Amino acid sequence: FRQRVVKDLKDNNQEITADLLASSSFVDDNALSVETYPQAATFCKEAIKAFASYNAELHEPLISDKNGRYDSNGVPHKEPEVNEEAESRIFGFFYNAFKDEIRLPIQRNINHKRRGIGVGQDLLPGEVNNLQLTMRMVSSFQMSIHDFMGFMSILTVRGKILLSKIQEVLPPSTAANWDQVLPPELLEEGRQYIKMMIEADDPIFKRSPPPGILKELHCHVDGAKDCYAIVIWGLFINDSGNKGSKLLYSKNKVSKRTIPEQELSSMAMGTQCLCNMVKIYPSVETCHIFGDSEAVFYQTRASYKTKDVFRANKHYFIQSNLDELKDANVKVHIHLVRSAHNGADPVSKFIESSVTLIKSSSWWQGPVWMTQEQSSWPLAELPSVSQQQNTVESGEVVSSLPKTDCYATMERK
Repeated sequence: FRQRVVKDLKDNNQEITADLLASSSFVDDNALSVETYPQAATFCKEAIKAFASYNAELHEPLISDKNGRYDSNGVPHKEPEVNEEAESRIFGFFYNAFKDEIRLPIQRNINHKRRGIGVGQDLLPGEVNNLQLTMRMVSSFQMSIHDFMGFMSILTVRGKILLSKIQEVLPPSTAANWDQVLPPELLEEGRQYIKMMIEADDPIFKRSPPPGILKELHCHVDGAKDCYAIVIWGLFINDSGNKGSKLLYSKNKVSKRTIPEQELSSMAMGTQCLCNMVKIYPSVETCHIFGDSEAVFYQTRASYKTKDVFRANKHYFIQSNLDELKDANVKVHIHLVRSAHNGADPVSKFIESSVTLIKSSSWWQGPVWMTQEQSSWPLAELPSVSQQQNTVESGEVVSSLPKTDCYATMERK
């Protein structure tokens, strides 16, 4: 049906509206970005008329930007009128067109039905201590949190790690384990996690990016005992050279490997996400990757190939991604930082201060130093592999640096 409308628009020489409609459709919603209000108004007018020819009535269009929500006369408003809803639901989020803000709703309902989550009254913090949690309930609660961009990952990582611990004790392959009350230690940990989530305010962030063009992606990578993770912030630069930053994406994965292998996995995931993002954002010219693993820092520069299959595959994957970025004419710089300056650190493990961090600009805009000159970045000073005098003897690298094949012994400081 929608394709027929697109064809009609093209037949009426309304190519721009047709292309916008075709590229901006998400199930029963349309969301698109244009440069000006007149462009948005033209799209809405032509699309509404095209759908009306099939007796399809659309909801009132919502046009907004950082100045507020526009009325039919093209005047932006910062506050809703009396009895007018401030928020509209789209893609599972709540969008306040007047403030140009997006709110991520946190699920606060748990019932005792066999399949866990249900619609009902919000759970109160005082009621959490009486919950007889099962693996099904914890899993349902975790899956109910709609966060496909990972903006709440610094909180939900606690639930991911908890669920992995539960499944170690109660294998999910056994049907009876799903509805068995958790052991005391895990039961208490589950209660604390749910209590933390229902007490947290729904995260709110600005939809509009900072002024300027997205020129750089800053990707932080980190590996920990139970998880590895990445965070990507975008750096926007305007014509005057002023810089602004914005959180674009975050992701973590539960894994049971050594910490050096987790660090390597995070680098692989980070380079892959950067490859995907430069396709979405063609204006990106430079990618900066920050990690706190000296071993991975050296291995990405070394020609030595480990005999370990897992690490060899990761190394090949990372190099392939770096080559892909290079082929796209994107400059890539890999930096070593200490853990205190690694933005992915609270995503790879739960930190109590994350409850406060999710409300701060340090999370939504990234480290303050990323908008400063590179000379002021808190980079660790270590010699690069290219500065070493390496020779090859019987397939082994001889260097003043530790061999990358033995990097499991190299702990971060």
